[in-house]
Amino acid sequence: MKAQIAKVDLVTANKAYTLTIPRDTVMMRLQTRDGTAWRWGLTENEVAENVERVWSVISISSQAVYDEDGLELEEPLTIFIACGSNSKVLEALFWLRESVAFKHPEVVRRGKKR
Repeated sequence: MKAQIAKVDLVTANKAYTLTIPRDTVMMRLQTRDGTAWRWGLTENEVAENVERVWSVISISSQAVYDEDGLELEEPLTIFIACGSNSKVLEALFWLRESVAFKHPEVVRRGKKR
């Protein structure tokens, strides 16, 4: 597996920022640089407004790290991230499959179909 690093500057509190998870991601780790609590989801308004008790927003408590394993992303996925404090940084580490050739045996290599 190869790794890819990204960061999101969370400049304004309770504003939704985007993070795109790369295709072929199999595992990821997300955390704020200083351990501040934050939240993520698939719906921009609910993440920004910190809507309570909705299934689509996941809140990560202070000093916690969010790990997700067993992903099978064939396309990039954009998520929304927000924090209740100004001037924070979210760091993301993605582990990606080295090659999609194993998943797609019809991939053409060196001009020959395998």
